Amino acid sequence: MNNSFVAEEILYKENLSQRAIPVHTLMKGYITHNRAKSAIELAKNLDKTERNIVTYLLWANAIAQIGDTKLTEEFHIEFDSLSPTIRTYFSQDQRLLNALIDVNILFRLQNFS
Repeated sequence: MNNSFVAEEILYKENLSQRAIPVHTLMKGYITHNRAKSAIELAKNLDKTERNIVTYLLWANAIAQIGDTKLTEEFHIEFDSLSPTIRTYFSQDQRLLNALIDVNILFRLQNFS
């Protein structure tokens, strides 16, 4: 059986809270297996107090994989709602900056067409 499906069973069938399992590992697995929408759903369902830089990095990677304008706009709204202190801290992470650049390039290309 595929490992991502086993992880899904644990998450949904056992009804564990998202704190009980490594959500970021699931997100990365979904992205790796071209299931970016599932990764985005995990990010959206993760309580805002539990989100961190890894959450936003994987979320941006998933959106870049899909290339969806609406999801990009939603992500920007969510990211802009963070406090200036957190955004400043996040802006120092090169991986997150690269993911945001990927998302923005796709967004601009889609709106240019």
